[in-house]
Amino acid sequence: MRYLVVGVGNFGKAVAETLCANKYEVVAVDSSEQRIDAIKDSVSASFIFNATDPVALASLPMGEIDCAIVAIGQSVEQSLRIIAILKHTKIKHIYARVIDDMHEMILKAMNVDRLLYPEEYAGRIFAESLVADKDVEIK
Repeated sequence: MRYLVVGVGNFGKAVAETLCANKYEVVAVDSSEQRIDAIKDSVSASFIFNATDPVALASLPMGEIDCAIVAIGQSVEQSLRIIAILKHTKIKHIYARVIDDMHEMILKAMNVDRLLYPEEYAGRIFAESLVADKDVEIK
């Protein structure tokens, strides 16, 4: 299985590194040279470009990608533009990080395969550890 991770901030980096650690191929894309430098040795391939550019995104071997994970966490507009481009390229599965309620509604209308809520998930795990009186470290 080959994954494309767009946006390798804290969440995207953790996703990409975990997939690679489990022997999956991962292509990482981010517009930040610093973020790509931090992950380039942990993934199969990495690219620095703005993924909202359809020409740049189309330069990737899209036919070989099984699943794209749009991990951008700040810009609804960028996330939606990237997902529209990915839909147009016929990526088999698209997972997207949800930024806010309106973003969630649009992602559902776009038939994104899986919606991701990393902050809520981490918050629940942390709260459950408090309830269970356990000392759980969330990195």
